[in-house]
Order: sequence, then structure tokens, then C-alpha cells
Amino acid sequence: MTSTESHDGEDWQQIRFESEPGVEIGGKLYIPRSEGRKPAVLLVADKTGNYSIPTTDSLAKRIAKAGRVVLELEPRDSPGEGPRPYIGNWVTNARANQIGRNLAAMRAHDILRGIDVLSARADVEPAFIRAAAHGVKGVWLLLAAAVDPRIGKVWLDRTPYSLRAALENPMNTELFDAVIPGFALHWDLDDLTKAMGDRSVLWTDPTNWMGRPVALGATFRYRYVLGDTTDLHDEQDNLFISEFIQ
Repeated sequence: MTSTESHDGEDWQQIRFESEPGVEIGGKLYIPRSEGRKPAVLLVADKTGNYSIPTTDSLAKRIAKAGRVVLELEPRDSPGEGPRPYIGNWVTNARANQIGRNLAAMRAHDILRGIDVLSARADVEPAFIRAAAHGVKGVWLLLAAAVDPRIGKVWLDRTPYSLRAALENPMNTELFDAVIPGFALHWDLDDLTKAMGDRSVLWTDPTNWMGRPVALGATFRYRYVLGDTTDLHDEQDNLFISEFIQ
């Protein structure tokens, strides 16, 4: 199901499709007007950008202008139940756990269905698909990328760096949107990156579970030197986008 608009040399399509029987999700396609197959990018939708963190809508427009097909995907959610401070969308997650399912894993499934949509397009080169996510949604993307080699490169921005780190601190936020029962007994998020093999992960401004960037060494990338007030966000964002889509 689609609806199409045109703007500034690009076509935009609002799409909706079934992720699984009875579960419909949506997204927005940004389609450059150029011939032939093109690389593609899936962005897990995030509208909560501030002066230092661009929204996925603004990222999508910038990446599409570079000649990529972009799908800004909205995984399943519960918009009628607004998340509460610190505990996130806990009611929906708890209900999913009670019936033997897990919302983080189901959202990872939605991301893979978005990859299916991109791979099936005649204007997309399926060997060059990348994906990016912000915050806790990066955990869903890591789950998806760990099991699907079609995702050739991942960009995680301000995603918490460890699930076990949450268990070592008394205060956390949005943890309900990331946990899978029993997962942390055996694995952590770095095990998901290892499962990706030689596929690249660009991880910028990794955070703790209170949303604060944490200095973790050269494996991670930062918009600034921690403790320095110099504003380099625009410059660094352009560098990150260029590195991600190359």
C-alpha cells in the first residue's frame, strides 16, 4: 500500500505492509530520480532529534541526495501507551513476555521485513544495503544484523554499549525496550557485533543507560572530546554520513 509525493528532485512514498499476519507497519521511502540499481539504506525511524542529534527524516533526505534509496521504517509500537520516564514502553513489553514473545525481537523482525522490501525493489542493488538506528533502537538493529548478512554495514548512534552494564547500576532508562529474558546470562551486545563477522559497525557516541556518552576507546567514534564544549556536531555528522554510505 503506497502513496507518492514529489519534492526537490526526489520521490517520496508512504508505504504500509504486513510484517507478519495481522501486524501492519509503515515507513517512508525516499527515491532518487536516477537510472539503474542503487545502494540502499534502512533507517529505524526516530523523531526525537535535538540540536545535536539529527532526526531520521533529516538524515534520510541527506542520504537520498547522495543517490541512495532510503527506507525510514517505523517498527511495531504501542502509540496509545506513551512511555513513562525511565521505564520506557514497559506495559507492552511485559504483555509480550507474558505470552512467550519479546518486543525487542519482534521489532528486529520488522527491520528484516524492511530489508525484504528494499531487496525486492528493481532500483536497489541488494548487495549494497546498510542500516542505521539511534538510541535503544540500535539494539533491535543489532539483533537483526546478527542474523541477516544482507545488512552489509550498521551505524549505531547513541546506543547503549552493554546490557550487563545496566544491571550494575541502580538507574536506567528504556531498558524494557531492549531486554530479552535470559539473554544477558549468556551474551552481551558485543556478541551481536561479533556475530556480524567482517561486516562493519560504525558506533558513534555510545552511552550508558541514562543516555550519557561514555568514553570507551578507539573502537567507538565521538562527535566531540568528552568534557570539551566545542560544538562539532554538524561537521562530524557529515563525516559519519559519508563514512557510513561509502
